Amino acid sequence: MADTSLFILRAKEFHLFVLVYVDDLIVTGSCPNRIQEFITSLAARFSLKDLGLLSFFLGIEASRSAKGLFLCQCKYISDLLHRNNMHDAKAVSTPMASTSRLTLKSDWAGDPGDFKSTGAFVVYLGKHPISWSSKKLSVTLDPPPKPSTVESGSLRVLHVSSRDQLANVLTKPLPRNSFHDLIAKIGITSGAPT
Repeated sequence: MADTSLFILRAKEFHLFVLVYVDDLIVTGSCPNRIQEFITSLAARFSLKDLGLLSFFLGIEASRSAKGLFLCQCKYISDLLHRNNMHDAKAVSTPMASTSRLTLKSDWAGDPGDFKSTGAFVVYLGKHPISWSSKKLSVTLDPPPKPSTVESGSLRVLHVSSRDQLANVLTKPLPRNSFHDLIAKIGITSGAPT
């Protein structure tokens, strides 16, 4: 799937990346001289204000270290907690109580009243998760596949253990160890890089 807000120029000697959001731009690349040439070219055609090195964009803070660029949403989360009068709330090791049972079976059409399941996704920047979402989904209960499709090999049915479902960290209450194992597999870390 193409990202219509990211423009990439790949030349033999350099790469240039331009990320556009409404009237904000992030310009970066492998050659500082080419980046400056591009910004100067834009400024000749448009009213442009260069804000310098990236520090904050779309609720994401950016800070640099010897290891690279660190992205976090600390300010966004702090603002969200203040807006909802939760700034004095105490931290917990998992976001949901793991002792409560939401259903007696898996979450596939987990609510027998509305036949909805909870689905989730994680958005990555490179190998680092930067956002996630989960919501209730409608599920259509189809009849099971015909045995002949399985026997012929045109449909392969595999069991995936619940402990290996990464989406569980976003959709189900989990014991602390399972929660921390899954967020580590997703790539979520706490704190700035050292």
